[in-house]
Amino acid sequence: MPVTAQQFKILERIHKDMQQQFRWTSDLKVWGKREHWTRPMHKGGFLVGDCEDDAIEKWHRAYAMGIEATDVKLCGCFVLNANPEHPTPVNDEDMNHIVLAIKTKNGVFISDCNSKFIRPLADLPYLNWCWPEGAINQKWVKIKQA
Repeated sequence: MPVTAQQFKILERIHKDMQQQFRWTSDLKVWGKREHWTRPMHKGGFLVGDCEDDAIEKWHRAYAMGIEATDVKLCGCFVLNANPEHPTPVNDEDMNHIVLAIKTKNGVFISDCNSKFIRPLADLPYLNWCWPEGAINQKWVKIKQA
């Protein structure tokens, strides 16, 4: 079931709070390894981590506010030119960015650490949209071909 208008307002508040509290920092700098999926670390009065840490924290906050886990999901995509060594997707499953996807009666909206506001998925210039079919560690399936 998609999120209600009231729940969407809660998600907008979570997004705004994270925009103020979160500071993007690489996993290498925070955890000493290239990739580490977890909630952001508290450091210097902020939450620090990378894109999936931001999305994971938003998911936890939404769930704590009573929003169904199936209505908000981690969502992967490919941001063109985000990495000079890998500027375009190698294949149609290639991802380099994680956001929080929100299912609404008006379609899928995205809470992205790179965006000031929650935006419709169709408005974002990313490629290879996909999300887990079921639980987090299950197969990721395509949701939009850009």
